[in-house]
Amino acid sequence: MKKMIVFLTLIAIGFSSFAQTETDNVKTKKYYLDKSRKQRTTGWIMLGGGVALTGIGIGAAVAESINYVLGDSKSGNIGSVLATVGVVSALGSIPVFICASKNKRKAAEVAFSIQKLPSMLYSSNGQAAFQPALTLKVSIK
Repeated sequence: MKKMIVFLTLIAIGFSSFAQTETDNVKTKKYYLDKSRKQRTTGWIMLGGGVALTGIGIGAAVAESINYVLGDSKSGNIGSVLATVGVVSALGSIPVFICASKNKRKAAEVAFSIQKLPSMLYSSNGQAAFQPALTLKVSIK
C-alpha cells in the first residue's frame, strides 16, 4: 500500500510539473507586432518631445541672454537645461526605433500558415490534405 501511495504521488507530481497551461508566455506574431507598435509610438513621443523641448530651451536661452545683456543678473540657465534634455530625449528615441524594427522583423519570421501535406497523404477522394502549422524562419548569418 505504501508503494502504491508513493507511486501515485510521483505520478501526480510529474503530471503537474510537465503540464502546459494557457498562461505560458507564447510569443506569437501578434505579440511582436504589438510590442513593435508600442515601441514605435514611444519612439515618436520621445522624438517629438525632444524636438519641442530643444526648441523651447533654445528660445528660453535666447531670452535669458537678452535679459542678461539688459542688466538682469538673476537670469538662470533653465533654457540650456531644457535644450539638453530635449537633445538627450531625441537621441534616446533612436534605440527605441531600432528595437521596434527588430520586433517587427521577428513578427515576420513567426507566422501561422496552412501547409500542404505530401502527396502520399492525399485524402481518399484524391484532393490534397492540409494541416495548420506554426512556422519559424531562422536566418543564419
